[in-house]
Amino acid sequence: MPIVKPKDKKVTVLEKIPPGGLHVLLLGAGNDIYDCIDENLPSSLKHVLSDFEKYIGAKRPSYNGKAWEGNQLHKILKDKSLVKLKQLLPKELHCCVEGFRMLEELNSTMTRSSMLTEKCKTKEEYLKECQDKIDNFIEIFDYLKYTFGTSKTVKIHTIESHLVDYVKLTNKTLSSLDQAIEAVHQYFNQRLNASNYKIKYKSSEKHGEKLLQLDHHFYSYNLYN
Repeated sequence: MPIVKPKDKKVTVLEKIPPGGLHVLLLGAGNDIYDCIDENLPSSLKHVLSDFEKYIGAKRPSYNGKAWEGNQLHKILKDKSLVKLKQLLPKELHCCVEGFRMLEELNSTMTRSSMLTEKCKTKEEYLKECQDKIDNFIEIFDYLKYTFGTSKTVKIHTIESHLVDYVKLTNKTLSSLDQAIEAVHQYFNQRLNASNYKIKYKSSEKHGEKLLQLDHHFYSYNLYN
């Protein structure tokens, strides 16, 4: 059973499953860069990340694949945090700090409330600014890929190839989309908790079956065109 079944064959995937700024930009790329640091630190310097986490006042979760959440990544991307991280890391991993800087610039540009500013007065200027920030970020990420073997995930591909297309399509920044995604997330959880889809033990096979049923139920009402 397909999740997306548009009647109009000209409807694009971007129109039906738009990329969210928080999930695609911040969570995906931010955790990828942090993983690159963690995986390539010499064993004698493993304490460095614990020291950094104490400095920013956030501890990396032990659940959900040890992935940082949005508010925690915002702390990491602050300028003073990145200055501290660069001081702690060996020189060969300073490129990861630069990756975080490029990510912060990209995220700030694509998730601001309005396309237009005093320095950016037209949609075309905004699109060029977005593309320049994407190119800068991807250049650093490609270096991480070829130097450390960091995987170029679907989310990184989406940043590289589809975010500007989405802005062209909708004439909006990604900030309004994140608000919509959060509202849908809350509604999805309400359906989960108010139905017979919830299974206590998430490691059980039944949990996966029920979650898939909920996905089909939810999307059949919200994405069928």
